Amino acid sequence: MKKSIYTFTFISYLVLLSFTNIFAQGSWCPPGSVWYYGFDAEYFSGYIKIEYVGDTIIQSVSCKKLQKTMYSYNFVSQELNSYIIGNEYTYAEEDKVFYYTANQFFKLYDFAAQPGDTWTVQGTKHYENCDSTGIVKVDSIGTIQIDGFQHRYICVSPADDFSEWGWKSVKIIENIGPVEPNANNSYDFLFPVKLSFCGMALDEHIEGGFFRCYSNASGFDYTSGIVAECDFIPTGVEEFHISDIVSILPNPYDRCTTIRVSKNYKHGNVHVFNMEGRLVKQMKLTGFENSLDLSSFKSGIYMFVFLIDNRIQTLRSVKL
Repeated sequence: MKKSIYTFTFISYLVLLSFTNIFAQGSWCPPGSVWYYGFDAEYFSGYIKIEYVGDTIIQSVSCKKLQKTMYSYNFVSQELNSYIIGNEYTYAEEDKVFYYTANQFFKLYDFAAQPGDTWTVQGTKHYENCDSTGIVKVDSIGTIQIDGFQHRYICVSPADDFSEWGWKSVKIIENIGPVEPNANNSYDFLFPVKLSFCGMALDEHIEGGFFRCYSNASGFDYTSGIVAECDFIPTGVEEFHISDIVSILPNPYDRCTTIRVSKNYKHGNVHVFNMEGRLVKQMKLTGFENSLDLSSFKSGIYMFVFLIDNRIQTLRSVKL
């Protein structure tokens, strides 16, 4: 009799565990949900962590509160920083996820949508005298298997050239969110991204990033593989050596120099700073060789900061 009770208890535990995993796979933002999105800007790099921190009621709707925290490294001042940049509030209903902003709810994702369908998204931050909305269009749909479970996905982009908010071109997976950009320098961020610089300060960074990881308390984990660790922050040479694959030739130089990269990469940028720490030039890297015209630069020493696939390296150069 005692053995039967133990057997029944064990089987019940397995059934409960199975249902827990299915629930975690098949629901929006279960307990322990956390997302990581990496980014690089003109003089700093890092990631935004978005985590489920509790529930709240807004306009009689039970919402999940998501806290956004930015972790960054300033490679001019060589300082590590972290601070909370805000909260977002979401809820799911059938095939859709909604978020609260500008005192009302807007549709965030719609996994029942068909190619050609559209909806309006609202910006998560207000900029004076700038349009705060965008129209999202579904380009394609499909399913993907993750850990033995089928998840729907939608690929979306702006419906027109005038949308100020949305995503340039991304794949959004059910119960996970945007995970893969389909265009260069297109943030696959959890919430709509600002698509223009209207109203922004000169040194302001567009909130967003490239998807790194998503996980929840059930043990479910989905990563992009662009970094070894979800919370990786590039802080210098000791963490990633690319001096063997990136070179500046000639160095010293008079007018032009060539940046050579000896390996394949997905995203690459170079930022050039003078000795006062002021950004004087920036350029997106494409291919293995990139020519840089520096004829207008004053003679002196310059720091080249390379950001390649969310990793950083600095090289010094001399302008004759």
